[in-house]
Amino acid sequence: MPRSPPSRLRTFRCYAGHDLNIYFLRAMLGLKWTTESFNPNQSPPGGMLRFELLRDADRTPFVKLYFESQSYTQQRSASALDPVSNAPDRYACIGLGA
Repeated sequence: MPRSPPSRLRTFRCYAGHDLNIYFLRAMLGLKWTTESFNPNQSPPGGMLRFELLRDADRTPFVKLYFESQSYTQQRSASALDPVSNAPDRYACIGLGA
């Protein structure tokens, strides 16, 4: 049986779901986001919540939370996304807490 990697190693875990799952997480965590292409708090096709676990200068862990999605124009033109020249829109989530 595979063992979990030591905690000092970076790991990545992905949970895939549907827009309804994002809406449930938004409600449970009290999140809000505003995008340029869609209505506030809307989860367009392909949208995702991105959790980043980071450490500050004192090595205290903290989480940054973003909502990412293609813009309306990127979806309409079915353009390939590229992190440098055609990145998805990224918006910081606010209002953590109920």
